[in-house]
Amino acid sequence: MDAGSCSWFDFAKTFVDALRPGIEIVPLRSSELNFPAQRPPYSVLDTSRYTEWTGQPMPAWQEGLAACLALEPLAAQVRAMS
Repeated sequence: MDAGSCSWFDFAKTFVDALRPGIEIVPLRSSELNFPAQRPPYSVLDTSRYTEWTGQPMPAWQEGLAACLALEPLAAQVRAMS
């Protein structure tokens, strides 16, 4: 869990841009995916307990994603693909 919020589209776009810039990501509404369970139109995780327990603010989610991708061996292979 990281600070800030984003849509699944924003997350996917940031993820793909970090690995293969220039690939088009097409946004879809949840209603277009025919999930069996209803999804709320807007929901985010509450990270206030993290700050309460650690005394530190949660880093931005983009920083967490970058850190994960830096440790993932396959990320370098995907970046190298032409």
